[in-house]
Amino acid sequence: MIFYLILAIGIITLIAACFCNWNRVNDTVEIALDFISTVFCCAALILSMIVLLVNTNIDAKIASDQEQYSSLVYQLESGSFNEGNSVARKELYKEIQKWNEDLAYNKKAQYDFWIGPFCPDYYDNFDFIRIEDEVNAELGKK
Repeated sequence: MIFYLILAIGIITLIAACFCNWNRVNDTVEIALDFISTVFCCAALILSMIVLLVNTNIDAKIASDQEQYSSLVYQLESGSFNEGNSVARKELYKEIQKWNEDLAYNKKAQYDFWIGPFCPDYYDNFDFIRIEDEVNAELGKK
């Protein structure tokens, strides 16, 4: 929505500047409108480039995130860190927590009215990694 708002303001001020030029309105007003329309049109151009860059090469980003998800799930399910290596286990839990936080943010951001165009919408393909079951099983062993 931010993108469309900036684009609309740029187009409206550009039309107003053209109208002032055709009707020979005060030069100061015309210069101000030209400046404002130029700024907003440049901002819209920059934002459109950001949207283009964010949504380019989505397949590679999906593959990368899928590999990260698979790796974290495998490490958690294999239980290789449960046998006395508490430092590595804590590090794995931190990585899983970061994955879950990023996923929660991106799932909400992709549908946000204001910043949705800047977030690719593929995060619904991924699930959260639940570590509660592993922690509870570990605590049950003690």
